Amino acid sequence: MSYWIEYQSACFLIPDGFRGVKGTRFLIASEGGSNNLTQRTPAGQELRVREWYVSMVGRRDDVLRQAVRIAGDCEGMSLRLNGRSVTPEAYIRRTRRLLAKPRADADEHISLVASVAAGHPLIGRAALFGMTTVPEKRFGEELVHVYSALTSCSMRPRPLLSGGSAAIWLRPCVSWTSA
Repeated sequence: MSYWIEYQSACFLIPDGFRGVKGTRFLIASEGGSNNLTQRTPAGQELRVREWYVSMVGRRDDVLRQAVRIAGDCEGMSLRLNGRSVTPEAYIRRTRRLLAKPRADADEHISLVASVAAGHPLIGRAALFGMTTVPEKRFGEELVHVYSALTSCSMRPRPLLSGGSAAIWLRPCVSWTSA
C-alpha cells in the first residue's frame, strides 16, 4: 500500500497588505512525495521523488482546521513524517510549532507557477500580474509555463541532491534549502 511522506515543512508569515492580501495569513509549505515513486540519477542511483508544495494557507484558525483534516490521514497510515508513522495529535502539534515561529521572508521562497494549455485565459492576463510566460512542449502537447517574475526563486533550478552533483534539476513552486 502506498503512502505520502512529508520530509520537512516551513511556515511563512504573509503580512497584511503583502501583494494585495487583506489580513495576516500563514502559509505552510512542505516537501513531500509518494513512497512508491522513484527516479534515477544519471549515475543510476534510485531516489524517491520529492517536491515542494503549499500544504496549508489561511488565517491561523484556517491552517489549524486544515491540519486537523489532514491529520486524519495519519490515523489511516496514508501520511507519514519522514517515512515514520505519526499520530494525528503529533501532526497537529507539529503544525502549531510551525505557526508559533513563522518565517517573514515569503517573497524569497514562494513563487506562483503554472503550466496551462496554449489557449488558456491566464496567458493573456499574466502580464497584468507581472508574470512571465514561456512556451513548452510536454508529451507532444503545446503548453505555456507561467511563473511570477516577482521573486528570483521562481525559475532558479534546485539540485535534487542537496550538496550532491546530480544533474537532475527541479523548478519548485516553493524553493527551500536548509541552512
